[in-house]
Amino acid sequence: MFKSNETFRKASGIFLAVSFLLFLYFYLLDLFHYKINIDDQVAAYAATRLDLSQFVKFYTHYANGRWFSHLISACTFQFLKCNYHLYAAYLAFHLLLFVGGASFLFFNFSKSILKKPTGIRACFQSALGFTISLYFFLFEGRSEIWTWVSSVHAHLLSVTLSFFLFGILLLDGKMKRYVLPATLLSLCLGGLNEVNAAAILVCLILFALYHTLCRINGKQKIYLSCFAVLGLIIGLFLNYWSGGTYVRLAMLPDFKILQAFKNTLHTLLLPVLHFQMLPAFITGAVIFRLTFPQLEFKRFDKSQLQFVTAAAILFLLVIFLHCLALSDLDPPRGEIWDSTFFLSALLLFWPRKTLPIQSQLASLH
Repeated sequence: MFKSNETFRKASGIFLAVSFLLFLYFYLLDLFHYKINIDDQVAAYAATRLDLSQFVKFYTHYANGRWFSHLISACTFQFLKCNYHLYAAYLAFHLLLFVGGASFLFFNFSKSILKKPTGIRACFQSALGFTISLYFFLFEGRSEIWTWVSSVHAHLLSVTLSFFLFGILLLDGKMKRYVLPATLLSLCLGGLNEVNAAAILVCLILFALYHTLCRINGKQKIYLSCFAVLGLIIGLFLNYWSGGTYVRLAMLPDFKILQAFKNTLHTLLLPVLHFQMLPAFITGAVIFRLTFPQLEFKRFDKSQLQFVTAAAILFLLVIFLHCLALSDLDPPRGEIWDSTFFLSALLLFWPRKTLPIQSQLASLH
């Protein structure tokens, strides 16, 4: 038995190492063979002819209302111009920021919720495994998610800042010291993808509800969550009232609910319909399982099932809203937040081996 376990451990290590090398190969291949798209092309062209203030005004009034995304885009394109090597380094920075945000969240999650502090190195390894599994889950749209500058600013950054926001909300100690960073992060999130921002608003409510029901610093978490909600709402209002929002809405097709339902179903079936991508999808699933071996395959109790069901409903709702807004399938840049959220929810509520979260959920009965 010991020998078989040792063999499985070595095989798992080899599989993860090979998966990491494959991830690096495809990521660097996309990074240094950058395919220019229309959004980045327009931005790079405008950056050579407008100063920073003119560029921000141009983006805010004529592109769409995602003001924080446009502010970052204006600064980035003004600085990088048309140097594609600098874009590669810049996009690699966003990947590291994503992994760092996930590490920060995992570290505070293990300390605050699981009551089993995990070292920084272990959290980084978990975050890296989580990121690579996401990369293979959404392998077909990888260039759109990770190496399209405008998409990174509006969509991937939305996920990264969410990691940092909820990581801050999980911190213990005096909540007053965390009010400013939580509020500013929420404000910025309101200026990115608006569907994601609306979903984050629901997550903040569920976060406060979870801590209240489980009696885990309920009042303090609600206090901090209220400031985060306030910042998010202000950011969304700025997003909505930007002049570019009206331009963007005028360009979108009519909203058709029945068609949105069909597109939602089609989006969910894509891994099966695009069967040539199934090996990548399966690779992502295996990486996720090997990265988090403490998860057990056993029956959910009532409270766990309720929270996972709520997470699944929100996951489907976000996909539906993307399909409704675009009158098309949920694009990979939209799926990155959906997939990250659902995998995170599974990590939070999936049955584990004798960890305090089980007793916290059991107290709800």
